[in-house]
Amino acid sequence: MKGTLSTRIQPRKAADIAPVLASKIVPDAVLISDSAKTYRNVVKSLNVSLI
Repeated sequence: MKGTLSTRIQPRKAADIAPVLASKIVPDAVLISDSAKTYRNVVKSLNVSLI
């Protein structure tokens, strides 16, 4: 997917976030987040970069 994905995902657990993002982003994507620790686990499982 090219562009920006803006989605509110509740609750903010890696197990809830990863499946939503997995269907929306490609493996070489860069995830830009609010620095929540949860995203570290998400990017590992999706093999993407985190900023």
